[in-house]
Amino acid sequence: MAVKHLSLAQIAELTGGSVKGDPNYVVESVSAMENYKEHSISPLWENKFLQSVKPGMVLITKPGWIAEGGAGIEVDDPRRALIPLLLFFDPHVPERQGIHPSASVSAAAIIGGDVHIGANCVVSDEAVIGDGCVLTGNIWIGRGVSIGAGTRIESGVSILDFVVVGKNCIIHPNAVLGSDGFGFMPDPKTGLVRIPQIGRVTIEDNVEIGACTCIDRATFGDTHIGC
Repeated sequence: MAVKHLSLAQIAELTGGSVKGDPNYVVESVSAMENYKEHSISPLWENKFLQSVKPGMVLITKPGWIAEGGAGIEVDDPRRALIPLLLFFDPHVPERQGIHPSASVSAAAIIGGDVHIGANCVVSDEAVIGDGCVLTGNIWIGRGVSIGAGTRIESGVSILDFVVVGKNCIIHPNAVLGSDGFGFMPDPKTGLVRIPQIGRVTIEDNVEIGACTCIDRATFGDTHIGC
């Protein structure tokens, strides 16, 4: 894999900051201060860590926090400025568009453009997968599920019948959306009577769901998750 690199001048342009030191200094990674290595840049946005700065460290930090003779980028909000840097140095390779031969996609499903459906995915009848979605692999998409454009679904996720997921969501590995809720009532003869769970799960746009999260369907109506 080719090593990515940016000069301090390029980082300043990317983050809206200003350069301290040599603008041509090359940065090849982002590192924590305690694991600093040559040709990396370390974020510093809390002054309690100023005492941990060692000579030679290249920092992305607040104005006035780089010592005389030091190098780095000064920017009003170092934490926010870190986002485009992390995106640039992200080592993950985007999935190729298309449907893996081992995936099972119903002829009655609707698949948008520029979609990736990875190995061993199942897309059931009447499911709708929006433009630019990524299903990485080993994913179950139930009947009538709707996935909005640009959503990314990681391995092992199960999205059961009629769940609605908005645009630009991220669902991390092994989450389960739309399983039955815990619906029971006491009965003097049988002990418990199971209450049917006929509702849905609806996820708004731009929601991120963590690994191994379970979101149950409503008894009726919707279980609704927003930003």
